[in-house]
Amino acid sequence: MNDKNEEVVYLVEDDLDTLRALRWCCEEAGYRVVCFYSAEAFLEAAPYDRPGCAVIDIRLSGGITGIALQSELERREIDIPTIVISGYADVRTAVDCMRLGATTLLEKPVSPDDFLAAVKHAIEKDVASRIVSEHVQKLQSSLNQLTTREREVLESLLEGKLNKQIALDLDVSQRTIEVDRSRILKKFNVSNAAALAVKATELKLLKGLSVRTDSCHDAPSRSTLALLQGAAEQN
Repeated sequence: MNDKNEEVVYLVEDDLDTLRALRWCCEEAGYRVVCFYSAEAFLEAAPYDRPGCAVIDIRLSGGITGIALQSELERREIDIPTIVISGYADVRTAVDCMRLGATTLLEKPVSPDDFLAAVKHAIEKDVASRIVSEHVQKLQSSLNQLTTREREVLESLLEGKLNKQIALDLDVSQRTIEVDRSRILKKFNVSNAAALAVKATELKLLKGLSVRTDSCHDAPSRSTLALLQGAAEQN
């Protein structure tokens, strides 16, 4: 389990009173907090080396707005969960926020309990994403070590072919295939073909997943649903 002191909440908020309240709330819960008064400052710092989340005011004054900041994070492929807070939001704005990766949309004044629950959920999501990403990188590193023929042998092994058949297909000796197979197992740090198949399947599946989960596949939080409902009733 991660130490909260290693988990960071990045507050991007230009309203001083709101910023102070959210910072106090996070620090009381044991999180490390880093504050930014503008989207530009947040992007320039790019402080994403630890598990965490970004809390973004949708109506940042000055240059880049909250939604524009989310778009820029997506463009830069910066995979950090975001929580969006707003004094008001219509349905379209709320949907845009969720489409751009917000895990939760909270309405001001923000309830401390709802806020901390949203932070906890977002950070848990980030921790899980980092674990998947690290695992993918290790598997990809193993794959990258393979020679061209070793990749061909790997594909044949995953198809269930025996060494003799692979040797015939590649027009090499069976002994050569045995050596290639041994090297493949070593590079993937496994002892048999079954374990190799598991890792190869994991790599294929995990690379097919977006580390930053598409929010349309996530169930919206109760706070988000409430805000959407409220906005719809006002329209």
